Amino acid sequence: FRFNGVTTLDGYIYAASNEGLYRVPENGANIQDFSAWERMDGAHGFPEEYEVRSVTSFNGQLYLAIDDVVSRYKDGQLDSLYTEEGHEIRFLTSEGEHLMVGSYCTFINGQGQLRTCNGKVLFFDANDNFQLFGGDCVNRPRYGIEDQNGKVYYADDWDKYRIADSATGFC
Repeated sequence: FRFNGVTTLDGYIYAASNEGLYRVPENGANIQDFSAWERMDGAHGFPEEYEVRSVTSFNGQLYLAIDDVVSRYKDGQLDSLYTEEGHEIRFLTSEGEHLMVGSYCTFINGQGQLRTCNGKVLFFDANDNFQLFGGDCVNRPRYGIEDQNGKVYYADDWDKYRIADSATGFC
């Protein structure tokens, strides 16, 4: 059993795991006692079997990377927002003005070998519209954050660590 991320929203702590999404009240529960955690299943609008690779709260809503699909959970409804063939969602972050989504591209070549190709970083606004930015900053994104002033910090397998003055800026 592996945990992949954690966030808080509306009085709950949410934990992303390879076995799905779990939640526990922020107050009054012993978070060390796993039986206090509730698994978000079909009764909550989730699939019965799924993996959550990343989770964050943004604009008063819960965003998740479920089986390489960026989804939003609000009012008991799970909505798919983005997926791309061959791309694995690596991270979701929401420290700044945007929800940042980083993906990594993998494929099997003609010789049956696993290869990588350029990943992407998407910036979602509060209305779930997104744009692709970070062009010269990322090739194989591992993580990224946008600070409260709009500066963007990237961790990348290719270029290691990069900084841009804004989502649209160059590194």
